[in-house]
Amino acid sequence: MKIEKLKIKNYRSFNEEQTLDFCGKESNNVTAIFGPNAGGKSNTAKALLFIKWFVINSANPNVISPPYEPFLLNIGEDEEPSTFTLLFTHENNRRFLYEFGIGENIIVSEKLVELSSSRKKTIFERDKNGLNATAAKFGFGKRMYENTRPGTLLITIGRVTNNEYSGIIFDFLMKTNVITSGDPSMVNYTAQALLKNPRTKDDILNMLREADFCIRDFAIEESQIRKEATISIKTFHARRDQEQNIRDLIPFDMKDNESEGTIRFFELASPIVDTLKNGGILYIDEFGAHLHPDISHYIVKKFTSKKYNPQNAQLIINTHDSNLMKDMNMLGRDNIILVEKNHLEESIIIPLSARAHRNDEVFEKRYRQGLYGAVPMINEAAEYEYK
Repeated sequence: MKIEKLKIKNYRSFNEEQTLDFCGKESNNVTAIFGPNAGGKSNTAKALLFIKWFVINSANPNVISPPYEPFLLNIGEDEEPSTFTLLFTHENNRRFLYEFGIGENIIVSEKLVELSSSRKKTIFERDKNGLNATAAKFGFGKRMYENTRPGTLLITIGRVTNNEYSGIIFDFLMKTNVITSGDPSMVNYTAQALLKNPRTKDDILNMLREADFCIRDFAIEESQIRKEATISIKTFHARRDQEQNIRDLIPFDMKDNESEGTIRFFELASPIVDTLKNGGILYIDEFGAHLHPDISHYIVKKFTSKKYNPQNAQLIINTHDSNLMKDMNMLGRDNIILVEKNHLEESIIIPLSARAHRNDEVFEKRYRQGLYGAVPMINEAAEYEYK
């Protein structure tokens, strides 16, 4: 199961359609996205997270209309649709293209195409003129379309009727985990995952030990405060006598006693373990925040290793850690994407292969020198005149 391409048009910092290609000729399950602050990297993660959320929830009575966030720096763009396109491979190498466009309070277009054979098969397609005639053949009939609210996706309604193709889209998205920066729920996410499946504890402990965090054990504690369930996490460290012999383990409160780096690693541990073990896609925004570069390298290596990644799980990261570029066996030209803003403040996406013409280039050095772009252009002496 792979996400091959994500296309974004007229959404947040993206104006003209831009394409993230995650499966280059020499792809090895990892894609690293580099770019300056405010370049648009996080908006790629937000776009994928929005697609997942909206497909799952568009039929919810509380979702009156699609959240519409067009590019705002061109007059008239706020009247044009935002369009999102996913090209992905599902089980048994079945390939699909799913796309929808949204405007203010309405679904403007939606289509699902299967690309598994040499001849593409349109499952359904809707636009301002209605629904294509052959959609009923695949379970998306005229009655379904006419009974669907203007702001609801047909693929979501198909899930209610157990449609095979809706099931494929939902299965793919449910196995796509997007972790955005600053999400306060991530520690609880890992804690809840451990409560549901205690067997993953050993895997997380092994990662903590391999990454040199000196944590001997940890425990999840649930309690009730004013009828609300709360979760606290205790980590255990060795306490020694004067001869440096370990006498017992002492508990630390993770929130109060552990470093930001330890907390960040713990946040990521459960989705990493789950994705490596069961396959799927893990997209991490602000990857490397609070982590030593060697720890970031260690995590990426897990996904490029057949030993640790037998399911060919896919890792996508937004990062500023250019040290990752130094290991060309881990990140080659086809594993690196650049995101930057042009002079119109539009985010644009460039594969590194378009700017690095040889595999033996020293990517990290040339990137830091600004030869590939997608770095902040700092000029302390400049006086800017905006035009």
